[in-house]
Amino acid sequence: MTVAGRLGRLPAARDPRVPRMADYVRAVAPSGAIRWGAAVASWPMALNDRLGCCTIAGVAHAKQMYGVIGGAERVMSDAEVEAGYRRFGYAPGNPASDQGAVEEDVLRSWLQDGFVIGGVLDRIEAFASIAPADVAGVMTGLSVFGAVYLGVVLPAYVREQDVWHVPAAPSAADLAPLGGHCVLAVEAEPPTGPDSCLTVVTWGALQRVTWGWWLACGEEAHVIDHPDWTRPGSLSGVDRAGMRAAMAALA
Repeated sequence: MTVAGRLGRLPAARDPRVPRMADYVRAVAPSGAIRWGAAVASWPMALNDRLGCCTIAGVAHAKQMYGVIGGAERVMSDAEVEAGYRRFGYAPGNPASDQGAVEEDVLRSWLQDGFVIGGVLDRIEAFASIAPADVAGVMTGLSVFGAVYLGVVLPAYVREQDVWHVPAAPSAADLAPLGGHCVLAVEAEPPTGPDSCLTVVTWGALQRVTWGWWLACGEEAHVIDHPDWTRPGSLSGVDRAGMRAAMAALA
């Protein structure tokens, strides 16, 4: 897969009140592969081929996967994606307003106001951040919470790559940034070698990226405490009450 759609993640604007996952999760990184995304038959584009709404597409993909695992899939319609994106300045018919959004702003809006998904108002209970360089933390977050909402900067070289990876001798043109993008991690292999990968959802499809690529291009990572995520045992090492109490500062 190459670049098949629009970008739209604005630079991270970290709020110091957002809790760190490591302060609330006692679980350790799993030793085997994680394959939550395999349960989903197909992923919607969520307008991200035409609009820079990747941050809202990430919401749509997360909700879809949580529902599939929990037994009640709901898909965010294009109209609902557009309505969500309008909160962040987009005005239909005005291309200049299609400027993207900040990930933490989108997650805060999902927490406080909710997004309409499949005709139903949907809210999360909490969210927390992971340091991008904390590979074990990303694995743990994926294992415990089912997905990790990621922010990356795409370099030009990914245009021609089936698996996103850092080339051995990239030119200056290869390294030129295309822009910020939001993707949702739903699968991962343990980082045991240079070919070990995360699998993310982007532009209506699964995309493999090496862990080395994530370390080079990843800028932010967040886990989401969603009421649909009821996988038995996955949340046993999580102080959910503490995470949710920390959210009161954001409200």
